[in-house]
Amino acid sequence: MGNNKALMAIGAHLSPHDHSKHQLATQSVPYDEKKLHAEVWSELVVELPADEIWAVYSSHDLPRLIVELLPQRFDKIDIVEGDGGVGTIMYCVLNPANSGPQTWKEKIIKMDDKTRTKVVRQIEGGYLGIGFHMYEHIFTITPKDANSCIIRMTASFDVDDNSASNASLISANWSMGKAIANYVFQNKANKHNNAHGN
Repeated sequence: MGNNKALMAIGAHLSPHDHSKHQLATQSVPYDEKKLHAEVWSELVVELPADEIWAVYSSHDLPRLIVELLPQRFDKIDIVEGDGGVGTIMYCVLNPANSGPQTWKEKIIKMDDKTRTKVVRQIEGGYLGIGFHMYEHIFTITPKDANSCIIRMTASFDVDDNSASNASLISANWSMGKAIANYVFQNKANKHNNAHGN
């Protein structure tokens, strides 16, 4: 019974229609008129402390975990180099049902516990193979109060003017944030049930 209550609470607290925002901002890069810089971002408010959400985003085990949480998105994420921390290089393969680039290598280039910010940049394949000069995800966890926070995911990229139509492949996405929040909620519910012998 406790698990059912926890799952009902998850649905109530993770509605992107109520709590999320997204924006597409495009502007010419001053040093090269043939390149465009753009960002697409989404925000998800969850009723969980920022430190608990950040603990998952900053975990060195996240590549393995995210494949378990989002099998409809990822077929696999293999660590090519590193231990899951800054400097780690991963090889990502999407589930074929997804649109856009299917495979790429990416590198964790920043993990800041103070600002709860993680930056992961594609370094081979992926969007770099269809006219993008740079493509990265920036994850930021910002406290709202002691028991809630905002998960912000920003896709930041530079693209050739001639390939700008490929930017339409990028959209605001709440799936990872929702999956991680659900995972934290469920772990808390399981610990509560175990502590009370349920």
